[in-house]
Amino acid sequence: MLAADEAGLRLSYLNALAAFERPELVQKTLALTLTDAIAIQNVGYAYRALFSNPKARGVTWSFVKEHFEALKARLPPLLAGRVFVPGLGGFCTLQERDDVAAFLRDHPLPATLRASDRALETIEVCTRARPRLQREIHAWLQKRRQ
Repeated sequence: MLAADEAGLRLSYLNALAAFERPELVQKTLALTLTDAIAIQNVGYAYRALFSNPKARGVTWSFVKEHFEALKARLPPLLAGRVFVPGLGGFCTLQERDDVAAFLRDHPLPATLRASDRALETIEVCTRARPRLQREIHAWLQKRRQ
């Protein structure tokens, strides 16, 4: 990754790293975000891609919680919240919503109030819509079987 001279190529590599599904490979990608292997301005791209990957989302959230102080120390204050708060809206259970809300309450970040509220609202909408959508998809699949 360090040898890539073109910014676009570096971002392509970063997106490829974030596409891993095996937890140990996701962990290695996350560990890179705490080093100079990923430029500070690109750390947000890594977290956005990792939170977008359903197989990496939980591992990524655990990593953020566990390494929050190191992330906060590495990133400029206004960038810290923008790096991962938007990706938190990808969760879709009440337990996850409560976990995210508690963490954000206990670890306030500058200029993230709107993004935090938006993430929590997105989780809330998903938790309410999920049962209905599951029924509709199940019914649709049953019709296709016949």
